[in-house]
Amino acid sequence: MAEKSFSRRDFLRLGALTAAGAALAGCTQPPAGTPVKTEASEPTEAATEASEPTEAPTEEAPPVDEFVLEFLTDLPEYASKYQQIWDLYLAENPHVTLEIVTVTEGAAAEALQAKRAGGWFPSIDMREPEGGETADQHNYQEMVNLLETDFPWFDRWTYDVKTAWANKFGVEGYLPVINHAQAWDAGWVYHKDLVDEAGVNPRDVKTWEDLETLLEKGTAWANSTDEVDFFMDRGMGSWVLTQGAFYFSYAYQQGHPDLMREAIMSGNLSGPDSPVRPGIETYVRWYEKGILPKEWWLREWEADMEASYVAKKSVFLYHGPWIWDKAVAADPSIQQEGIPETPPAADGGPENWIHMRGTPEIDSGHSLDKRVLDMPEYPEIQKAFNWWFSPLIVKLRCEAEGFEPAYKTDEPVDFENPQYQGYLKEFQPGGLYEDVEIVYMDPWGLTDPYLREDGQKWEDWDWPALLRDVMKKDMTIDEFLEFWEEGMKLNYDLPG
Repeated sequence: MAEKSFSRRDFLRLGALTAAGAALAGCTQPPAGTPVKTEASEPTEAATEASEPTEAPTEEAPPVDEFVLEFLTDLPEYASKYQQIWDLYLAENPHVTLEIVTVTEGAAAEALQAKRAGGWFPSIDMREPEGGETADQHNYQEMVNLLETDFPWFDRWTYDVKTAWANKFGVEGYLPVINHAQAWDAGWVYHKDLVDEAGVNPRDVKTWEDLETLLEKGTAWANSTDEVDFFMDRGMGSWVLTQGAFYFSYAYQQGHPDLMREAIMSGNLSGPDSPVRPGIETYVRWYEKGILPKEWWLREWEADMEASYVAKKSVFLYHGPWIWDKAVAADPSIQQEGIPETPPAADGGPENWIHMRGTPEIDSGHSLDKRVLDMPEYPEIQKAFNWWFSPLIVKLRCEAEGFEPAYKTDEPVDFENPQYQGYLKEFQPGGLYEDVEIVYMDPWGLTDPYLREDGQKWEDWDWPALLRDVMKKDMTIDEFLEFWEEGMKLNYDLPG
């Protein structure tokens, strides 16, 4: 039978996977950590048309009377979109019942870890920091070696996905986890109507100094009105401080990528020219000016910061793509725009804006727990796993998430999600930020292969307590950087 295309109209029929779609984080979305059972839907035109090209060329799994497929994701914001994509599979496999299990940070992650400790594992697993741990040289044998399965799509990646994980961690001939996308894009996102009320225009920003002036003016407006609680909000996640230290420092000469890599790999982070120092100094300066909320290190990422932005009680955030979707889910008419994270600084920094983009996340993504190999349902699980990474489905996933694929799809990905429409399309030729310098770097990933087996990753350190001490002047910036440097030496066998 001739291969059929899957049109954009058909994609939209999946139940509005675009920005104006059904609620992603509202009442229809399962709470984090909650499995949601869904039965096979009636075959739609889109599902019928899509079934052939998305079928992985694997041996037919033996039929079973009933099969519950547990699917774990660390992106609950997209659970309803994933459900609609999985409906295509359920329509062709009516004996399958799907349970989407979501996990986020905080209590949900702890609950998942406790569940794992009790022996639970999902049919299709997810390796990521918030709900457990990434794949590394110490735990890879807990996962199926995908190179020894009938996974048919290896040649679709834009890099040698078969060897990338092994090259990083020094374990030859093993691939425990696979990810379809580049790392997510971050940037400043804001409510356009609220910045208009504040009398500021983020797209007039040309330098880092302009950005700080905008934040000061916006904060003064926020303090004079009951309409909002904060102009700029900031929540605490395990990675927030290091994120800011690296990303914000790129505005300064000390933050040049090569210098930063050298400092990270050598563990020399506390000197006067430390490439992370400008980012820490930025946090302290913003706190002293009242730009950051009081005791912002105690604000939870989702329950406080994200909820505040979605409710339009805060205006301006540094965030990744999912907050755009959450806001649209709460109010489809909401107006959002964005700007890149690091405009140039006047004191000798790079001339261009810099947009920080992570490298492909080769140590996180979906995997199969090795225990599935002993299950009679294993052929069904492998079949579903292969389908989830088939060309059409990867295309739908990237369109739904707004992630840039690290995968060659049959058709170009056309991002309809809010972040692309309100921000990332400005990086394209003719866009406002077409000349912005895009820097690919994974600060955490650089050191992962050197983590001692009994070591603690830096994103798991007690950053809130450290931030409190720095902000309240109970610890100097020098002392903070020295603590960070000593922690690196204690937990990592760095080559430098």
